[in-house]
Parts: sequence; structure tokens; C-alpha cells
Amino acid sequence: MVGDYETVFEVSYWSNGQLLVALGFLSFGLLITAGVLTGKLPLDRGERNWWVPLVWCPAWVGISLLLVIGTVCDVIRYRAVLRSGECPVAEGVVQVVRSPGKSYLVRIGGVELTVNYRNRGMAYHDTPWSGGPLRDGVQARVYHYRGLILKVEVQR
Repeated sequence: MVGDYETVFEVSYWSNGQLLVALGFLSFGLLITAGVLTGKLPLDRGERNWWVPLVWCPAWVGISLLLVIGTVCDVIRYRAVLRSGECPVAEGVVQVVRSPGKSYLVRIGGVELTVNYRNRGMAYHDTPWSGGPLRDGVQARVYHYRGLILKVEVQR
């Protein structure tokens, strides 16, 4: 299609705030762990459940670390797919086909893609009702991979 396109979404480390949330959880766990280890949050060994922080802290930090690592790995993989050119591109006028609940199905240039607002992964998830740019009649170019939208460009 002829026209000038503007990128309104591209997957990145900070694109959906998921990495920020994971880092927040990790920081909280590390602060509590540091407090327990330095004695700022003392363990009263006379209490019945004095051992709970000793189990809770490493578990919290471990799970948070897995969230951070998983998020970073997802972004690295998705960015590599975008750069390599393996990513299929759908281009055309956006047509909202149906909108069941918090997700909706859009058709762009004959390709149907589902956008789910509940999906808090690194891919695009903004519905028209949440302020997303993929609305009926908009000329768009969408880079998608395995059902996930990695980049959205709309015509100016």
C-alpha cells in the first residue's frame, strides 16, 4: 500500500510494563531477604513459624527471577524474529470481525488475528475499547508471529 506509516507499538523490554512488574517483585523479595539476613527484620525463634521467612524469601526471589529471565528471553526472541524478516506482515484496512469479552478478532489484509486485553505478555494487547489504534477502517501494517502481534504501524 502507498502511504506513510507510523509505528504505534513495537515489542521491547518496556513495551507493556511486564518487565517493570517482574523487576518490582524481584526488588521486593530482595529487600525482604536483606532485612531478614541483616537482622532488620528479626526472626524470633521462639515463635512457632519462625522458619517461614527462610522459606518464603528464597522462593519469592527465585520465582521473581524466573519471571525476569522469561520476560527478557521473550523480548530477545521476538526482536530477533522482527529483525530477521521471518515475521509475516499483514497490511490493509482493519476490520473488527467480532469482540467476545475482553478480546477481539481483527482482519487485516485477509489475515485474522486475535487481540486479547487480558494477555499481559510482551506482545500487543490493546483493544479499541482500551484506547488501542487497531480500530475499524484504519489502514495498518501488522507484524505477527505465532498469533502474537509484535509490531503495529498505522497510516498517518
